[in-house]
Amino acid sequence: TDGTLDILEGCALQDERIRLTSRENKGLVATLNEGIALAQAPLIARMDADDIALVDRFKIQKKFMDLHSDVVCVGSRVRVIDGKGRFLINNDIKLNHDEIVQSALQGVSPIIHPTAMIRLDALKKVNGYWFENYPAEDLALWIDLSEIGKLENLDLALLEYRIHDDSISTASHKLQLTKTIEICMRACDKRDIKFDMKTT
Repeated sequence: TDGTLDILEGCALQDERIRLTSRENKGLVATLNEGIALAQAPLIARMDADDIALVDRFKIQKKFMDLHSDVVCVGSRVRVIDGKGRFLINNDIKLNHDEIVQSALQGVSPIIHPTAMIRLDALKKVNGYWFENYPAEDLALWIDLSEIGKLENLDLALLEYRIHDDSISTASHKLQLTKTIEICMRACDKRDIKFDMKTT
């Protein structure tokens, strides 16, 4: 409704690498899985329309993935901005695989979803995103991916992450918390470890 489609159609006419898909809104999980199904390259870079990727984001993350074949997903730090693009804070995240997995199992999503660059074959191996995990589908994905490879975060801010009152995490906090508990308890039971919730 904001003119984005017209802008993208213009971009697609100028760059044959762009394959534009437009259809009715089917919800986040269906759209994410549709993107996976359409993808042809070995890496998928995920972000939301209201976030801002910094200029070298793809170059830096691709180079990292090329050098670390055991890593299935890499994220980064972000600069948090508000709805008007004003800087709020620099975020703090876990960087190495073991800390990332521990954070995920404690209910704290360790990779900021729109910073993720993920191997397509890994996404297909874990069957992408699961509808029953919404709106904590990203947390469940990190846990699933951690079972087949390493997860890392780069110690660089590669994205400006926008927060506003109508974001999913704000509007669906209660459901997200319920799903987070379900996901983490299931994962901890599978690993035969005690669930130690760190998010509220």
